[in-house]
Amino acid sequence: MAVQVLLQMSVLSHHLINDEQRRQLATAIEETVAGWSLDEQQTYRSAPPFVEGIYKLGLRVSPACIQKLHTVEVNTPPIIQKDLSVKIMANSLLKLRGLGCSISQTEASRWEHMLLTVWRTEQKGTEEKLPRFSLLLNSLLAVPTFAPSEELQQELAELVASHPDSVSKGTACQIVQATEAWGVALPPDLVQLLKERAAGFRKHGASGGRGAGASGRPGGTAGGRGSRDGSGIGRGRGRGDTRPARREA
Repeated sequence: MAVQVLLQMSVLSHHLINDEQRRQLATAIEETVAGWSLDEQQTYRSAPPFVEGIYKLGLRVSPACIQKLHTVEVNTPPIIQKDLSVKIMANSLLKLRGLGCSISQTEASRWEHMLLTVWRTEQKGTEEKLPRFSLLLNSLLAVPTFAPSEELQQELAELVASHPDSVSKGTACQIVQATEAWGVALPPDLVQLLKERAAGFRKHGASGGRGAGASGRPGGTAGGRGSRDGSGIGRGRGRGDTRPARREA
């Protein structure tokens, strides 16, 4: 707990942290995460802020540490999931990818299930369904091994068809990327509407085009450095990956 508090304080005052303090904090995080037990609820509650802190401070921790953090998050039990939000989970998944985390197809499916479960639990109104679903899509698009289930594809198609006028430009961009990447069939007139809105979103500077990597990170693990603007994750992503660019929620 002491390391988590120190990490959160460091994030708030990151400009005051020198290189030696970063190294010490990274070492403390490594030791703390290595000692975590999957039998303790606090482990699952601690993982998201640890990922957030490592990412924002650009701490250099080992790939093993990043993978352990991912193992914790992808196995988050339902009793903990109910206290999380789609935004927290989606951003954590994006940052794990930005930190160079490898995710298997089975693990990607677990992420899909968790995100859908939390999305259905926390939605409060029609106006909030699409923006939150966009966060879900954005994070899953960052995982090269992810293959959407029929459940997700049907949810996407029905949601957009039911609320076409509620789709913002940013959400339209995410939906277009998802339908093209995953082959989700939508009515032609709806596809045209989405592409027009997505084009307007890209035109104003928040490009959703292909060719860039997942959300970048300001520091670097053994996988290499990323970029502060989220344009790529450096060498940690692997060559030849042309997944769509990511927006941090």
